[in-house]
Amino acid sequence: MAQKAIAGTRLRGGRYYLNLTIPAELRHLYRSADGKERLVLTDTLATADPKIAERRVTVQKARFIEEAEAASRKTDLVALLDALTPEQRAIYDDAGDLESLVRKHQHAMTALALVQAGGPQVGPVADFEGGGDTPPIKVQVLDEPDADTWELEAADHANTIKHVQKHDRKTGKVLQALGKDVASLGGDVVTLPDAGEFFIKTEHYNPQNAASMRYSMRRWREYHGDIALKDLERGHLAEFDEAARGIPVSSDRVIRAMQMRRVIAEAKAKNLPTISDRSRFKMLDHIKAVMRHALDKGKGGMKHDPFAGYRPFKVRQSHSAKREAKVKGFSPEEVRCILEIVEEKCDRQHIDYWLPWLAAYTGARREEIGQLMVQNVTTVRGIPALHITDLEVGQKIKNAHSLRVIPIPPAVIDKGFLGSGLVLLS
Repeated sequence: MAQKAIAGTRLRGGRYYLNLTIPAELRHLYRSADGKERLVLTDTLATADPKIAERRVTVQKARFIEEAEAASRKTDLVALLDALTPEQRAIYDDAGDLESLVRKHQHAMTALALVQAGGPQVGPVADFEGGGDTPPIKVQVLDEPDADTWELEAADHANTIKHVQKHDRKTGKVLQALGKDVASLGGDVVTLPDAGEFFIKTEHYNPQNAASMRYSMRRWREYHGDIALKDLERGHLAEFDEAARGIPVSSDRVIRAMQMRRVIAEAKAKNLPTISDRSRFKMLDHIKAVMRHALDKGKGGMKHDPFAGYRPFKVRQSHSAKREAKVKGFSPEEVRCILEIVEEKCDRQHIDYWLPWLAAYTGARREEIGQLMVQNVTTVRGIPALHITDLEVGQKIKNAHSLRVIPIPPAVIDKGFLGSGLVLLS
């Protein structure tokens, strides 16, 4: 009697073997001895019984479904990880994986419970005299602690709780960003760096500006820690401003990665040059902008902006020193050398060739030229021109006066700009 045919199998020598197509997204999990991905699963089911073979086929199909779901979750996790801030990603990487991060959070919650349960003795323990048929119970009376000692113990206990909450709050926020339904110890406190991330997202900052903003927020957190927005005072900004004057200028990755207080001490010990007023002012501008934005959007429960109108520390400079420190433009000879290199190295059908020429002859800012699109090359009364604007996504201008139309210089036209294939004039 012929053996029963089972879907998803084939018969060899009276025994059942799998004959299932492996889903494309799972083939990297099923490889042959030579390391190549397999298209079809043909493993033996080690049985001649059709009922057993049918059950084992069902089990393998279920395994495919589980593996596909796991792969999907992994893809989703990768996308969520890419959306983390650099500081949050470092917290995740330090834990190793999502499960380890969850365990770390759970351990912190257990630690908090133990710390809270071990608070200082509030006062003396009195005898319980009983009442009615209840016999009196003699309880040892503890000496009432010295008031100063108790206050020190209470303050130390409170600081310990705050320390545990502070360190796990960041972990909780990372888990929340990765889709885990967990509570952050100490509540959902909105800090200045939190508001900075909100600012970056709502203002659609490009990667370069976002990185600059995050650097300012990182230094703020390193110096002040996680202070709630509503608890910030003007003195916090003044203190940060004074400290930021000691941040060194360095291309050394080890130094740049140091915490703010440590890097300031390192700069002082090694007599390293420190950042310019301009760099420090930029950090302060970031901080003040985030505070204004948070107040305007109702973030953090603030009633007013404590940083409004703050004027940063500024070292007085003589006019001659200011002139010496001022960034100088390229000399005509330097511009000539740049254009000669462009002429020699770059293709006229590529934007790398034309950007230096436009910069040299229009005087427009490099950011303005770099964000130009094909539709920004236009004609005004028959004259080819560049439209400096912020109409398109990703385009920005410094101020309202930067919105303008610039005639394309004859020297650039003579080079063939209008016929380069990068321009579509109607």
